[in-house]
Amino acid sequence: MQDMTLLFPEALNKCRCEVFAGGPLPGHTFLAISQLARPGMLLEMDVVAAVPAGK
Repeated sequence: MQDMTLLFPEALNKCRCEVFAGGPLPGHTFLAISQLARPGMLLEMDVVAAVPAGK
């Protein structure tokens, strides 16, 4: 996403609450990166999540 002004927190939160109704909301984040060191470079993210036992 290049234009962070397209994110409306109220609308985004409403959609997430509807999709995940009845359960906890998953973690999320948005990054605003205007440019990388060289044109054409890509960004890759690896994410690890943990759920406590019994949940």
